[in-house]
Parts: sequence; structure tokens; C-alpha cells
Amino acid sequence: MIYQRRKIAGKNAKITFVRFILLWSKRQSKIKLREKYPVGLEVYPFEKLNTKRIEVINCLGINMKEPLPLWRRLKGRFWENLEFWVLPPPVQEFIVESSLVLSPLFGLLKVDTPIPYVEYSWNDNCQGSKLKDWWKEPLKQTSKELFKDQVVVPLVGRQEEGLSTPQGIPSEIHRRKEVELRGVLKDKLL
Repeated sequence: MIYQRRKIAGKNAKITFVRFILLWSKRQSKIKLREKYPVGLEVYPFEKLNTKRIEVINCLGINMKEPLPLWRRLKGRFWENLEFWVLPPPVQEFIVESSLVLSPLFGLLKVDTPIPYVEYSWNDNCQGSKLKDWWKEPLKQTSKELFKDQVVVPLVGRQEEGLSTPQGIPSEIHRRKEVELRGVLKDKLL
């Protein structure tokens, strides 16, 4: 995990955790693997979101069969270039511990959470509302608690902006089109 001490008036203060928010991809792999992954709400993090998850699953008629870890299921430039499976175990562990993915179907997930094949985006509808609007309040409430005293680096697109922006995240990090990790994190942590 990345922890950094903040210097305040020459003294070390609170330890801060750096959290990365990663983007969802409508493009997904249909690959079938020999190994089986658990399926069901008990494998999803952030239990507070389960009620909304059940509503979305029922509304869209999502088939929960043959789940794959999120990093394996999602496609798109970011996910294909990540090549998670070839990374050394300590790097994989770091990514799993420090990264979360905003999902139009399940709200907020970890990178290793098993998900079924479902090609939906934030613009798809459920009960007359776009999924982005459907998740906005539950994600803001969850992320407000979750990201307290953390430096959050959102690596998301325009669709996801504003879904998990708790108060306290430096607005200049959220507004940047390109995240300059060295400059932004150094300024915010030291």
C-alpha cells in the first residue's frame, strides 16, 4: 500500500492512503476459463450497495453465470494494456488494495471482484433512469465515508466524473484531464 506522511509545520501528521479510481468499460471479454469464480452478492465489496445492485440485476435481467475477475473481464485500451496477469504478485496486490472501479451495474468494485459478462454503460436505462443517475447518490454517500482522509486519484472519463467525488478531494485533482502523478501527489502529500 502507498502511505505517505504529511508534514504540517515541520511535524509528521496523519498517514494518508492513496486510492485510484479506475474506469469501467462496456467492451468485455467473453473468454471462458477452466477455473471457477464465486458468484453472488457476498463476493461484492461495500455491502451498503447491495440493495441497489439487486434492483439493477433484476431490472436489466443480468445473468450472473460464469463470472471472471473484473481485470480479466473488462476490455478497452486501459484494461488491455494493464496486462494484470503478467504483473508480479506484489504489484497485483498493490493494484487490488489501492484501486476501485466505478461500475454502472454494481456501483463500486475492487479490481479482482468476479463479474458476469454484461455490456452495459452509464447511459443505459433502468426503471426510466440512466444508470449514472441511478447510482449517483449511493456512490457519493459510500465514497464520502470510504475516501475520508485519503488522497484520491480519479482515472476516469467524463461519464464517471462527479459520481464519487466526496468532499475533501482536492478539486484540482478531479478536474485534470491528465493526471500528473509526480506533481499532484507530491504537492498533496508532502
